[in-house]
Amino acid sequence: MGAGVSAIDGLGLNPEAELGIFVELKQKYEAHDVKTKAEKAALFDELFEDYKAKAQQQLLMAKGSSES
Repeated sequence: MGAGVSAIDGLGLNPEAELGIFVELKQKYEAHDVKTKAEKAALFDELFEDYKAKAQQQLLMAKGSSES
């Protein structure tokens, strides 16, 4: 996988949309004061699930607009 490959490559998510999601989640991560590895892992899992949900939403929106 190259540097420009999407984390959910093959699903067709717009790179700009994916970057927007990533930036939003990075800001959420930085807003938390995590100290232990367990806290970091739990927060990462939560944010990754959020990322997947947002990415799926973006895909559905893109699919809906392309069918119009």
